[in-house]
Amino acid sequence: MAKIISVKEKASWKNKKKIILKQFFNDKSEKWCSSNRNIIIGLIILVSVLFRVVYFNQINDTHLINSHQWKESDMSFFDTWASIISEGNILSDTALHPMHQWTKAVAARYFKDHPAVYESLKKQSGSDTLKNTPSKMLWDKWYGGKRFHQEPLYV
Repeated sequence: MAKIISVKEKASWKNKKKIILKQFFNDKSEKWCSSNRNIIIGLIILVSVLFRVVYFNQINDTHLINSHQWKESDMSFFDTWASIISEGNILSDTALHPMHQWTKAVAARYFKDHPAVYESLKKQSGSDTLKNTPSKMLWDKWYGGKRFHQEPLYV
């Protein structure tokens, strides 16, 4: 026949068991850890290096490592911007916004509906048509001139 244990005895036994296990593992684990400190540190470093090697190998098998080379990505724009900054233009004192195919297509559609705007911007662009195309000037105007191109999203 099973022995009936009161709730008080059961709680008391659980506490004793916890204390015994805690004392056993604390004493043993502390002794082992202190005597093998260099091995533990070495294992932590080895595991962290291993994680980095695996991660680096996995990311190299994807397009992410070269995403800045795809001209239609924001990463390409930020890479260009970083190059401008590294050349000494730290304050980026120009209107600098990405010009992807879709932005050019939107501008072309806008110019189709508003030919007078196109002619006006074409006159303003002058001879420097590589930097100041009517499409770029239109988007610079829409972005608000010299401002971070995502800033209007934060308002």
